[in-house]
Amino acid sequence: MRHADKKKLVRGMPFYVGCLLLLTVLGFLYFRKPPQAAAPLRQTIARYLENGRTASLTSLDAVIDNRETWQLILGESVGQRIEDFEFSDIRGGNHRLTDFAGGPLVVVLWATWSPACTMQFGHLQELRRQNPGLIIVAFSSESQQTLERYATQNDGTFMLVRQQEALPRPLSEISDIPAIFFIDRQSKLFLACRGLMPFEHADAILGFMEPKPHEPLPN
Repeated sequence: MRHADKKKLVRGMPFYVGCLLLLTVLGFLYFRKPPQAAAPLRQTIARYLENGRTASLTSLDAVIDNRETWQLILGESVGQRIEDFEFSDIRGGNHRLTDFAGGPLVVVLWATWSPACTMQFGHLQELRRQNPGLIIVAFSSESQQTLERYATQNDGTFMLVRQQEALPRPLSEISDIPAIFFIDRQSKLFLACRGLMPFEHADAILGFMEPKPHEPLPN
């Protein structure tokens, strides 16, 4: 080997060693927890929800600390009153945000093509069944025909709205889906998140926002 080639080899040793260490780490991580590329999305996400189903959600902080598949957003807007606005559902009904000021409201940004959104709807359907007074309004920018077709395949748990104009702040500041906004009786933002939120977390958050009446003690 020529002297010049030896010098190049010596100079490149740190690079080669770094590459070897990187491959070693990647190999260790792969064999420790190999990816399940063939696993259905529903099955994969369900695995991450197991902790949420068993944890003791005794405070709002406990819910937030227990999250794995969703993130808090718009923290600086919590407690802010959302400006009133008009919208029409896909059935032709006209509404204003203040129409729902007398009770808890959940606003969802979603799309039918998103697997995470359709999975989220399963959790929200259960949330609605467990909280009959809850109003859930779901905004999508998809076509009227797409939303009507989706509505015929589901149980009418949600008020589906085709979003044609920008929503007021802070709802307009989020483009990721699914996004969920918990809005209290005064039309103020209680909590906002993006990602897939399991029923247990959503129900706990709703309970902290709108405490359920205590059942009378037996005589």
